[in-house]
Amino acid sequence: MAVAVIDSGIDVDHKDFQTMPKDPKLTADEMKKKLKELGYGRYVNEKIPYAYNYVDNENEHLKGPDDEPHGQHVSGTIAADGHPDGDNTYVVGVAPKAQLMQLKVFGDDSTSLDMAKEICDAVNLGADVINMSLGGGVSAADLNIQDQRAVQYAVDRGVVVVISVF
Repeated sequence: MAVAVIDSGIDVDHKDFQTMPKDPKLTADEMKKKLKELGYGRYVNEKIPYAYNYVDNENEHLKGPDDEPHGQHVSGTIAADGHPDGDNTYVVGVAPKAQLMQLKVFGDDSTSLDMAKEICDAVNLGADVINMSLGGGVSAADLNIQDQRAVQYAVDRGVVVVISVF
């Protein structure tokens, strides 16, 4: 299963995202081909087959702002695969074998509000689930007609879309 997280970013090197799925849905060869067609984004590993910083339109700086670890938290709740290591803390998510697609839309000083593009990219790249925990940074009114059409595009293709705004 591949879960796209549209949020503030993730530390792709975090210790609780280092166990690779044994039989990944999105393979390295498949993703590299799709990324070449897409023209942006990067393949990190089998756990995180897609990552892109939509705020700055670049493949780097994927970690969330220091004061906003929400994307990291959401990703961990979904698919962290931590293991005991002495007295060190670790996290195991509800679906530790899932792959995570990271679509960073919240940055230090700006936000990407082209949700339709991010939703469609997630669908076209193979997401089974899209999680958008947009919180207070985006109001329900900000989900414009294009965004709503993108959600319908995802649903019509069998993708589960979870949106949380307040």
